Amino acid sequence: MGWGKIRGRKRAQYAMEYLLVIGFALLMITPLIIVFYTQSSNYNADVTNNQINKVADEIIKAADTVFYLGKPSQITLTLYLPQDIENIEVQGNRTMVWTYLQGTTQQQIYKTAVGNITSHVVPRGGIHHIKVRAGINETHQNPLIWIEDIE
Repeated sequence: MGWGKIRGRKRAQYAMEYLLVIGFALLMITPLIIVFYTQSSNYNADVTNNQINKVADEIIKAADTVFYLGKPSQITLTLYLPQDIENIEVQGNRTMVWTYLQGTTQQQIYKTAVGNITSHVVPRGGIHHIKVRAGINETHQNPLIWIEDIE
């Protein structure tokens, strides 16, 4: 048996061991990557949910404040709205409903004010300047709070 054949077998053995070590390392790293990706997407969903909750709480808090202070009080808020918001509407004259996407699922957050509210907030992501002001509903002569997006 010549030296060339022995040297070739050793090189083949080294190459095979190298491939096994690399394959084993990849096999060990793959579950870590999957867990990291899953946790980061859950974290992003939690951040969006908390941002929308905070914004909704601040708007309702301002609405309640101007309601108790009465006409002509107003508060201007500068708030950041996340990108995932689809709709902002008022139900039953007192409840603001925030509809947003969390992954592929549509979620809603409900926040209720003390007085009757009317909202004209554009549901787009980014920084918004929102004016919350107290007034009187001319038709029924009862207090009303206007929440509007100003540019």
